[in-house]
Amino acid sequence: MVQCGSAFTAAGGTNDGGSTDAGSDGPNWCATQAAQAKFILCSDFDLDDTAVAQNFGAGVAAVPAGSDSGTMQFETTAYQSPPRGAASHANAFGDAEGPAGMVLVGGLWDPSVSLPTSVTCELQWYPVELSTSAGDGAEVASIFAFSGPKANGVEQIELSLYVEAGGKLHTFERYPGSALMDTTHDFINAKATTNMWHSVTIALSAIGQMQAAYAVTVDGEQVTNPFKVPVPLQGFANFAVGANDNNNRPGVASTGWTFDYDNVICR
Repeated sequence: MVQCGSAFTAAGGTNDGGSTDAGSDGPNWCATQAAQAKFILCSDFDLDDTAVAQNFGAGVAAVPAGSDSGTMQFETTAYQSPPRGAASHANAFGDAEGPAGMVLVGGLWDPSVSLPTSVTCELQWYPVELSTSAGDGAEVASIFAFSGPKANGVEQIELSLYVEAGGKLHTFERYPGSALMDTTHDFINAKATTNMWHSVTIALSAIGQMQAAYAVTVDGEQVTNPFKVPVPLQGFANFAVGANDNNNRPGVASTGWTFDYDNVICR
């Protein structure tokens, strides 16, 4: 199953506009977005800051938690807004090993604020290295919804954009309370191509209602479905980006993954 663990349970605070100071080494894309509409989380990785987890309140998380199974660092050669983006690498592992990865985690909502009726996260994704191991796969971006307080929340729903070795894409709905409900939905035309930017949107609607649904869009192709359980009325949610090979197919080795990201925003 997907590796979540404590890496994703400590919600970062919502940003409510975030830091928008332009860095001395380039213009700040998030500042232009704040001028258009208020956001929950935004990072263009261009602030004058020593940490790559810019505006991701919960910071960098290893997969599994506490491991040395990947890296997350600034990327200065592939970016959408200068002078840099972020590069996430999941280490290779053998068929009896794994999982591996390194992700950035930020909060979308928490019990201290009113539950939003909808959330839309957009990002630019640049696959640098795809695993060549048959049957291998990795999460590109994910939303995790929890019930209860942040200190000991219980994960209820995980929604991910998932890429397989070879570049095939699908959504993955995971319901920790009932693995029988876990579901994937394939993209027909959209495919991960290395050394090429892909536009990704993950949107939730009717949050907290029985008809809660999601839409995941990659390069204009959309997969949309209702959730099988309601998004918790009392709880919190996190958004994560990064190469996350959660080894949900035991016995499958990995040659590793490297993904670049830029211009990440959630509203």
